Order: sequence, then structure tokens, then C-alpha cells
Amino acid sequence: MGKPYRECPHCGAHLDAGERCDCGKPEQQEPAPEERPRMRLIAVCREVDKDTGR
Repeated sequence: MGKPYRECPHCGAHLDAGERCDCGKPEQQEPAPEERPRMRLIAVCREVDKDTGR
């Protein structure tokens, strides 16, 4: 019984019947995400009186 897939001779990827491997194609570069300035965070914790809510 044969394999239900083929292997790319270059990269070894498993391919379906009739599927072409894109390992030979130049990779498309994704645009770099925009750099955002770092945020400074401050955590404020307060105790609340259960009786008065203050």
C-alpha cells in the first residue's frame, strides 16, 4: 500500500496528491509591525472598608 502523501525532495514537506511545494519560491516578507513607545504602568491598590465602602 502506498503513502497517502508525497514528500518534497528538497525540504521533506508532506504534500497531498497534485500539491506543489513552495519551498523553492522566495519567501514573502511580512511587513514589520510598527514600533510603539513603551508604556509605564502603575498599580494602585486601596483597601476598602466593608462596612462604609470607603
